[in-house]
Amino acid sequence: MNRNPLILLLLLFVATANGRETLPPDGIWNIGSAGHIRPHRPSDSIRCQRIRLDNQIVLVNLYPGFAVVKSEYRFSNPSDSAIRIDLAYPASGHYPLQGLGKGIFDDNRGLRVVSNGAGMLTRRVTDSIHGPMDAYDPWIPTASDTWSQTFAPRSTTTIAVYLIARTHLSRLLQNDKASTGNAFGYITAGSHHWQGHAGVFQMLVRLNEDLYLTDIRGLLPDSAFIGNLTHLQYGLSNGKAPRNGNIAIWYEGAPPDYGFDKKVLPAMDTLFHMMDEFPIAEFDDPSFRPISKSNFTVAATGVTFSAVLYFLMFTLPWLILVGVIIYLLRGRGGKKREPLSEEEPIDL
Repeated sequence: MNRNPLILLLLLFVATANGRETLPPDGIWNIGSAGHIRPHRPSDSIRCQRIRLDNQIVLVNLYPGFAVVKSEYRFSNPSDSAIRIDLAYPASGHYPLQGLGKGIFDDNRGLRVVSNGAGMLTRRVTDSIHGPMDAYDPWIPTASDTWSQTFAPRSTTTIAVYLIARTHLSRLLQNDKASTGNAFGYITAGSHHWQGHAGVFQMLVRLNEDLYLTDIRGLLPDSAFIGNLTHLQYGLSNGKAPRNGNIAIWYEGAPPDYGFDKKVLPAMDTLFHMMDEFPIAEFDDPSFRPISKSNFTVAATGVTFSAVLYFLMFTLPWLILVGVIIYLLRGRGGKKREPLSEEEPIDL
């Protein structure tokens, strides 16, 4: 009996030590995200190198609680034969955010792909070729929407990808502390699969429904955007993204209990139609100025997910241990002495 408390102490110490290693990595969790078209199978990268990505523009209507995205690609096939490739668009996964850790996403809705004006049939697949998420891996998709694409010979193919990204459930985790907010991200890496990469890449973000620049807490990459109170513009030339140049917009928007499924999803067709009428001309504004927003701070006090997790992993086991020791000590001290039998001699 004397060894039981020590054994329990050792077991709980090992359990909490292992639990410390399973804490979620730093970064923005549930970040509404979009990214590049890529070949579904790595073996198709060779055929992708025969296709040129001439231009890409990403249009974003950002709202409190969600973002509506339209990515337009212009490809050209200079060869004399048609090229057929199974393409993919990331549906869930994670990617590095400079100075923050990871952007973890898993909730894109209503993805639609239109090729030269015709809708494409997509299906959701799990990317089993990749291992489990590791805090130090580069960007990895864990699920994708795929379709079969044919690039006609000596012609141009235009592909538009529409999606709605939920942003109101985002959480910023840093050093076991957390803050809630809204977050949208874009994976700039990925164009290397195509010949020549992107000649021009632009992202135009329009702030809607009383959302203003003053509501933006942080932007990544830092100082890479220009704009005004209701517009953000990010552009690259020659398809060369800066190292760790994935985009993140961390902002004050809708609360976690925002009715996304009831308010947003029923209006999906209207929201996508609005993207076809996106006012690109508004961004041709010489008054745009460089913007720097770097407030990626986390809650120092209050009840957060990390605080609850820390309590369950590290404090609760010790409380249980103390209770067990008290119970064992009481059990030993509270034992009643059994009465002596008549045959047992009594020392006087």
